[in-house]
Amino acid sequence: DYLLVTFFSPSGYEVIKNQNLAHATLYLPLDTSKNAAQFIQHFQPKITFFVKYEFWLNLLNEAKKQGSDLYLMSAIFRSDQPFFKWYGGAFLKTLKTFDWIFVQNANSLEKLTSINVQQASLAGDTRYDRVYERSLERNTFPFLANWLGEEKAFILGSTWSADENITIDYLNKIGTIKKVILAPHEVDEQHISEVTSKLKIPFQRFTEVEQIKKINDDTQIIVVDCIGKLADLYRYCDIAYVGGGFGTGLHNILEPAVYGSPVLFGPEIEKFPEAKEFVDKGIGFIVENALSFELIFQNVFNRRDELQILVKEFMEEKRGAKKEIVALLSNKYLTPRA
Repeated sequence: DYLLVTFFSPSGYEVIKNQNLAHATLYLPLDTSKNAAQFIQHFQPKITFFVKYEFWLNLLNEAKKQGSDLYLMSAIFRSDQPFFKWYGGAFLKTLKTFDWIFVQNANSLEKLTSINVQQASLAGDTRYDRVYERSLERNTFPFLANWLGEEKAFILGSTWSADENITIDYLNKIGTIKKVILAPHEVDEQHISEVTSKLKIPFQRFTEVEQIKKINDDTQIIVVDCIGKLADLYRYCDIAYVGGGFGTGLHNILEPAVYGSPVLFGPEIEKFPEAKEFVDKGIGFIVENALSFELIFQNVFNRRDELQILVKEFMEEKRGAKKEIVALLSNKYLTPRA
């Protein structure tokens, strides 16, 4: 058997490409008819998995035409998608090519039923299982633990300029009561220099301290100037701010939450049901501007012990999607032993 893992975005590919998780890891070509035909003909997949809301029409149709079984995992459906519009016939036809669709929530399942897509079931979001499994890997940074001592850090992860513009002024003030790890989404030298130029309290770059395995006693902020570290850094925080909620697309709030951290983020969460659920449960907090960030952070800081218990309970309740998916696939593809 041959396992192929593909990406369209470098944010995923760059982290995974050297981890030998599959026989091959590569980018998908643009979804043209010619590219899809060549790609599927070359790899000849027997089973093809898509995740969440990846609907590559040419690739899907070509894979089905050449005999591949098709599955969609952790799927999310919304009323504004073309499947549910009068002009969405081609999209609906493609959707019905899936052998089975595993959806994240009951609302998505209801929407599929409304358009007569029956080959679907409620499984949940596999990311809850994945972040839990990763949290058990114990990828640690002893020099950070030594720097923090008995403390936990406030981590700002995958931040964009819009996130940094409303947080950095306050970071310059909270350094006296809280150590901070700031991990921008863009780590090119120009952006990292822009970030560090705004800091008024002692900071060091992550690549520097990782090399010497030591952080200065007076350092208040660590600026993460490389990729691939953030998911493991979250184990050192008790409060997190996750970037992308001001229009670029909210990043993964489950990565800090698996360690019990309540999460702050920007207001644009319409396409992120997990963020809505966090808000509804009182463990996720929307910030609109610099003032609301300061007020909300102070409130969360004062309640962090109580909130961490709620976050951990919620994250534990949400696990299990992987088990549901594996059970169905095992029944179909694994021959029972005599």
